[in-house]
Amino acid sequence: MFIGQYEHSLDEKNRLFIPAKFRHGQQEFIVTRGLESCLFLFTKETWQQITEKLNALPLTKPEARSFIRLFASGAQDCDVDDQGRILVPKILKEYAVIRKQATVIGVINRIEIWDTQKWNKFYKTAKPKYEHIAEKLTELGI
Repeated sequence: MFIGQYEHSLDEKNRLFIPAKFRHGQQEFIVTRGLESCLFLFTKETWQQITEKLNALPLTKPEARSFIRLFASGAQDCDVDDQGRILVPKILKEYAVIRKQATVIGVINRIEIWDTQKWNKFYKTAKPKYEHIAEKLTELGI
């Protein structure tokens, strides 16, 4: 399980430190386009579970095809080096508009990588709605 928030900088080679707490001995991840202009980082096991669900979506639905294309075409294997860093591919760095400072957050079954300014903006906007969102989730049985 991934929880918590950490601030790190990309180095000149676009490498980003992944906190040891998130690595849990993992040496390989899958990184891809996330939602709201962040990146999703999955373990291989979680990636397998997600792709099985995506494979079950009907090919006749344009939304399913579009989502799968964008989600999968951005996906890349991502190895953790000896210093605990991953290489953020240029295409994904551009997608998430990550400049130098990145915020790495745990979101239970995945890690999200945000440009720190974008994360701060999201947080500032979402924070006042936190209780309202919680009420809506209660209506869904969560």
